[in-house]
Amino acid sequence: MRVCRLLILLASPPLFMLAPAAAQPTAPATAEAWMAQGRAKVEIKDYAAAIACFDRALQLQPDLVAAYEARAQARTETRDAAGAVADLTSVIKYEPDHPGVYLDRGVARLQMADYAGAGADFDWALVQQPDRLDGLYGRSIAEFFQHAYVEALADLNAYLQQMPAWWDPLAYRGRAKVMLGDLEGALADLNEAIRLKPGEPDPNAYFSRGVVKGQKAMYTAAILDYTEAIKANPDFAAAYLNRAIDYAAVGDTANAVADFTHLIAMPRVDAVYPQLYRCVLLRRSNATAAADGLLQTLPAWPAGWPKTIGLYLTGQLGEADFLSESERGAAEEAAGRRCEASYFAGMTHLLAGDESAARDFFRRCLATRKHDFIEYRLASAELERLPKPRTAP
Repeated sequence: MRVCRLLILLASPPLFMLAPAAAQPTAPATAEAWMAQGRAKVEIKDYAAAIACFDRALQLQPDLVAAYEARAQARTETRDAAGAVADLTSVIKYEPDHPGVYLDRGVARLQMADYAGAGADFDWALVQQPDRLDGLYGRSIAEFFQHAYVEALADLNAYLQQMPAWWDPLAYRGRAKVMLGDLEGALADLNEAIRLKPGEPDPNAYFSRGVVKGQKAMYTAAILDYTEAIKANPDFAAAYLNRAIDYAAVGDTANAVADFTHLIAMPRVDAVYPQLYRCVLLRRSNATAAADGLLQTLPAWPAGWPKTIGLYLTGQLGEADFLSESERGAAEEAAGRRCEASYFAGMTHLLAGDESAARDFFRRCLATRKHDFIEYRLASAELERLPKPRTAP
C-alpha cells in the first residue's frame, strides 16, 4: 500500500503548480466600447483588428456615423479604397454635411482611378470648405488624369501661390505644361521639383523632363533623365521606350536595340511597334536576326496597319503596295500612316545603301508634320546624319 500511495503522490501535480483558471476577457457589450477598442487597435496600427472592432460596433448600431468614418480610415491604411468609398458614402447618407467627408472620399476615389468621381467629390469638398488647399490639389490631380490640363493648371497655380515649395504639385504642374506645349515653363517646374526631392527621386518628374528635353532635341540630356526614371522605377515601360527612341536619334543603335529588346520582354506591354523599331535598327548589324525575330511573332498579329508594316519589313509585301496601303483611311489617319510608311521605307533604302531614296522618304515623313510621331523624330535624326547632296556648281 505504501508503494501505491507514493505513485499516486508522484502522479499528482505539486501544490505550487496549481493556480486558478484565468478569467476570460469579456467582449465589449456596447457599440461605444467596440469603438474604443477599435481606436486602440488603430493606435498600434493593427488595422485588420480595428476594422473587425468597427464591424462589431456597426452590428450593434448600424447608423453609427463615427464607426463608418473610422472604418473608412482603417480601410484606407490597408489600401482597400473601394471599402473606404463605401463607408464614406454611408457617412454622407446619414450626415450629408459631415465636414471633410467629401475630401476623404475624393482621395479614396483617386486611389481607385475614379477620376471623374474624385473630381466631383473635391468640388463638393471645396463648396463645404473653400479654403481647403488639399481639396484644391486633389481636384487638380483628378483634372490632370482626365486630360483637363487647362483646369488642372489653374488649380495648381492657385495651390502653389500659397504652398510654393512642395515638389509634388510642382511636378504635376510641369507635366500639365508639357501637355499644353509650354516647354520652358515645364522645364522650370520640373527642375525645381527634382531639386526639392533629392533623396527619393520622382520617376514621373524625370520622365517628363526627359520628354521636354527630347522635344527640344536635347537627346543626350533626355537619355540621362530617362535613366534616372528607370532607376527609380525599373518597370517604367514608357521610359524604356523614350530612351530607346533617343538612343536611336543620336545614332546609338546598340543601346536602342537593347532597350527595345527589354521593352518587348516586359509583361503587359504592347510590343508591336517596339518590335518594328527593333527590327529596322537591328538590320544595321544583323539583318538575318532582325528578320527572323519579326517573322517568329508576325503570324500571330491581328490584321491591320502594324502588321502591314511588318510584312513590308520582312519582304512579304512590296513597296508599292505598302505605300498604297498607307494612303487608306480619313485624311488625318492617312497622314499618320504616311509618316510611318515614309520612315520605314526610308530606313529600308538607307540600309540597302540607297541614300538618295532614303533622303527622299525621310523628307516625305517630315512633310506630314506629325511632330508627335516617333517616326517623325527618327526620320529627322537620320536626315541630319545623311551627307548633304552635292549641288552643281
